[in-house]
Amino acid sequence: MSTRRQWHWRPLLHACVVRAGLLLGLLWMHPSLAGDLSRQVNFSIAPQPLASALLQFSDQSGVQLLASDAGVSQIWSSGIRGRLPVNEALRRLLLGTRLEFNVIGEDTVAVVSGARLQRSGTKAVPASFVQPTFTVPETIGSSGVLEQVMVTAQKREESLQEAPLSVSVLSGRELEARGVTALTDMLSGGVPSLRISTFIGRTSTLSMAMRGINSGDSTQISRDSGVAVYLDGVYVGRTQGLGGELLDIERMEVLKGPQGTLFGRNAAGGALNVISRKPSGEASFSQTVGLRSQDGFKLVTRVDLPRTHGFSAKLDATINEREGLVENPLESAWDFSEYKRWGVRGQVLWDGAEDFSALYSYDLSEDRSTPYYLHIARLAPTARPLAPMFSLESDPVEQARTGVPLRPSVGKMGGHQLVLTWLPAEATEVKLISAYREIDQSQFDNWAGTSESFRPNRAFGRASLARVKQHQFSEELQVVRDFGRFSLVGGAYYFDERAMDEALEFYTNQFNEDGTAASVVRSGPEGVDVTRASVNHTDSRALFLRGTWRPPVFEDRLSGSIALRYTNDRKAGRLTTLFGAPAPPEDRYSLETSRVDPSASLAWQVNPDLNAYIRWDMGYRAGGASSRSVRFRSFGPEELESWEVGLKSEFWNHSARVNVAVYDMSYRDLQVSFFSPDNAVNAETINTDRPASIQGAEVDIAVSPTPRLRLSGSYAYTRVRIPPQLNPFTGESMRLAPIYSPRHATSLAVDYELGAFDFGSLSLYADANYTGPQYTVINDTTPSRPALVVNARATLGDVRWRGGDLSLGLWCKNLFDRRYEMADVTSSIGNLVIFGDPRSYGLDATVKF
Repeated sequence: MSTRRQWHWRPLLHACVVRAGLLLGLLWMHPSLAGDLSRQVNFSIAPQPLASALLQFSDQSGVQLLASDAGVSQIWSSGIRGRLPVNEALRRLLLGTRLEFNVIGEDTVAVVSGARLQRSGTKAVPASFVQPTFTVPETIGSSGVLEQVMVTAQKREESLQEAPLSVSVLSGRELEARGVTALTDMLSGGVPSLRISTFIGRTSTLSMAMRGINSGDSTQISRDSGVAVYLDGVYVGRTQGLGGELLDIERMEVLKGPQGTLFGRNAAGGALNVISRKPSGEASFSQTVGLRSQDGFKLVTRVDLPRTHGFSAKLDATINEREGLVENPLESAWDFSEYKRWGVRGQVLWDGAEDFSALYSYDLSEDRSTPYYLHIARLAPTARPLAPMFSLESDPVEQARTGVPLRPSVGKMGGHQLVLTWLPAEATEVKLISAYREIDQSQFDNWAGTSESFRPNRAFGRASLARVKQHQFSEELQVVRDFGRFSLVGGAYYFDERAMDEALEFYTNQFNEDGTAASVVRSGPEGVDVTRASVNHTDSRALFLRGTWRPPVFEDRLSGSIALRYTNDRKAGRLTTLFGAPAPPEDRYSLETSRVDPSASLAWQVNPDLNAYIRWDMGYRAGGASSRSVRFRSFGPEELESWEVGLKSEFWNHSARVNVAVYDMSYRDLQVSFFSPDNAVNAETINTDRPASIQGAEVDIAVSPTPRLRLSGSYAYTRVRIPPQLNPFTGESMRLAPIYSPRHATSLAVDYELGAFDFGSLSLYADANYTGPQYTVINDTTPSRPALVVNARATLGDVRWRGGDLSLGLWCKNLFDRRYEMADVTSSIGNLVIFGDPRSYGLDATVKF
């Protein structure tokens, strides 16, 4: 594998460098447009009438603004926040209006209507393509104003309320308040439409589901996830390694429904777009020290270096550790649900020219974690009695039923990323994203007697050790262009992935004659032959194009979009080891799929605060082969067709927001895995012969009744109907259950700022997350019980300490110590239950300079 990888990635890296060099050469020949308006400034302008927003903009930027007869006092501005170039900040401030700006002198800008500029022949910088203008009340009242939320769900930055699709956004502040430092912190909810779970308790491998579309057994290197994960615009091909630490996240965008065009790579159910914070160009340092229950601690260091000669740099590092939740009586072994994680990322940004920037990032992380403990909650009617030393565990236990050898799963992940952005002309952006990533993940499990019934002197404690090595190279070219009433997003995509996996199993313990005691007979996998192993290669190429037009009718309130994506997927792989011996040469597969996925939407802006849309999307997930199959049997791609109707509204002077989406989907050729009744290691993955239907509705609400209080809530209703399917092992028709797709799920949050005091500022945050009954495996018959988890956090901030700002955060997860089930798996013994984390609490101290 190492020889193959060494031969492979060097040409790809060379290609990346050549492409970057070509683009840099073009930029070198292009005349620089750098000027005073390219300098970066920290802006904080709340949504308000544009007239007052422009006054604040002038004060904060030092730029003199001259407003022509544009009627700015009758136009509403959504505001801006963050560190931005002056010209980009003004463009965003005018987003959604008919206004444009023109530089008429040093630090002097005129804001006038686009039509007037066109008549006069003056060259101006468009704020956006043409959008309707409405008048709004000039007074805000005593209520608060919701912050404007910007998203990149359509490869261009736009307001959440104007994007014609269903998107949920968790800001960095919300993630911090919820205590999300890794995706595993979202197991109890947060976004009702997105369900994140561990794969049968493995915290190192995550399963994701959205709108009834789930990953299935995505631990197989030849099978892709149904929900695409993007890290700073880079598609992540494997679910292994997603349990690592996240580093200074600016926001998470949850794109719901098939993203078959712009985020087309295996995004049948939706996409999770994780966006990290970039270098600010200002000198700053922050250090967080956290202590928590379960003898845990956390260290987070963030360093921003000052901008010099156009260069800015940023460094993030974190360490997070916790003892196990269930004690392992074997002293030399790790406990269950224990982890030790660390990560580091460095970024360098060059933006010395107004029309070009380059951002290089490198990250490296390690995750050492053990699986969740499987409780034997209920016995199957036909199961043999448990050993006398065991008992049923209908409630969470603090100590395992017996001591078993258990070592951590170790995941090492990292990669390089280079983002080149070029603005060759007005209202035009060209972006090239090149990335190389690799994963080396081991997975160690010990079921501690949950898969074997009692017999005298019988071996039990089935342990498995699997290992995945993967490396991927991707390159994406994006072109965004506005032509007045018409805007265009297009580009090309290339993805190359090579992976290998291997697995072995053994038994670690043995009962005595009467089952009253047990002994350890093997402590690890040393000397055990590999049971199965495989290699896989994926090559994917795509072209995508999306056009949006706002015709000169209906007062510019109507807009329509049409998108197409051409994809060519090539996959090939083979079994290298089967049952401990070299696999037959015929145990291999090769497939190629070429397809075009269309998308269309129609949006109607009823008034400044009310937008309606209807969209139609096609999405798909690539085929592959089952590495658990003794024949390495291949399966075809899935296809999804979706209709969605949505309504996005703001009212009460922009202090309340309600977004609603209703959808209906047809899900064809589902990839379903069936396990052999004789050998649980052997499984076949097939495509269903009849389509499934999925209907649902989603509601997102945010209300700020006062400037210090913000209430938010989300609800998701999902109904999945999958026709019965013939089991390839038994030939019998089987009922299929939707995995991790509860019928009802909701999340509520309250964020209250008590205000500023002499000693600092105090804020309170709490969220409650409800998950209805859901299934863990597709042929299961018993769903998990409903779960309700409440979390809370109190933060004392803005405390002056030795020239810096100190903040203290006291938090508690599962505040009421509710027992809840994350998974309920039916086995030959009975129901095996994974319980969620008990109440935990901690204190974080952060100092910033």
